[in-house]
Amino acid sequence: MKTEIITDKHGRIELTYDDSQEAKDRIFTMLLAWFKEYSAYDGETICQCDDPQIDAPNILSDVAEKGFKFDPEFFDS
Repeated sequence: MKTEIITDKHGRIELTYDDSQEAKDRIFTMLLAWFKEYSAYDGETICQCDDPQIDAPNILSDVAEKGFKFDPEFFDS
C-alpha cells in the first residue's frame, strides 16, 4: 500500500492505494477483459461506439474500488 498527499481543486487529500504487483495484475486482467468484451482495441472504437461509452464509468469504478482499492481521506481546504 502507498499513501500520498494530493492537493487539487477539491482541497487536500491523503490517498492510500494498492500499488503491489498483485494490484497491477488485477487491474490488467480487469481492463483486458473489458476491451475484449467490447472488441474495443483502439481509441476510435472506444470513443465512437455506444456500448464502450455507456459502460466506461462501470469499469472505471471497478478499477478504482477493486483494482487500486483507493482509500481517500479528504481534508478541509
